[in-house]
Amino acid sequence: MAMLPVQAPSEQGPIEQIRPRLTGSGRRGLAGLSDEALVAVATEGDERAFEILYERHSPAILRYSRSLLRSTQEAEDVKQEVFVLAISALRRGAEPDAFRPWLYRVAHNACMSHLRVRRPVLVADHGVLIGPAGAAEPVDGHREELRQLLDDIGKLPDVQRGALLLREMDGFSYEQVG
Repeated sequence: MAMLPVQAPSEQGPIEQIRPRLTGSGRRGLAGLSDEALVAVATEGDERAFEILYERHSPAILRYSRSLLRSTQEAEDVKQEVFVLAISALRRGAEPDAFRPWLYRVAHNACMSHLRVRRPVLVADHGVLIGPAGAAEPVDGHREELRQLLDDIGKLPDVQRGALLLREMDGFSYEQVG
């Protein structure tokens, strides 16, 4: 049986000579950090840290905004606005205790601002013009229970509706919702 030569730890093989081993710096290293650590890095001016926060939280912020606004187009606009507001606030010195609940508060406030200035939209339904609340209801008559639930949720005050959506749709704990 032939013995393979063993390299001493200080010797490098041919692959290591061509391509040095990458260290854990850069984007891969940042992705493993917590939100709060990324916020600290982002406030120091590292755009990559904020990109990771955006990638990590933008789908959930979009879902939350869509659930409040009931419009995908407006929710996309608000999502962008939320992250612009967030990075601006962080650069001005905002220090959130927990980034995720703070970001949802920014999203909630942005959605409420959009709802305040929203103009009514009329939709044609079999030749009859109806408002946005009627257009959001399911067409299928077999969904009366769902229709009633959506109507009841729609009647809740904005703060209670937002808290309910945070808890039930996004899985926040009661402490985080508070």
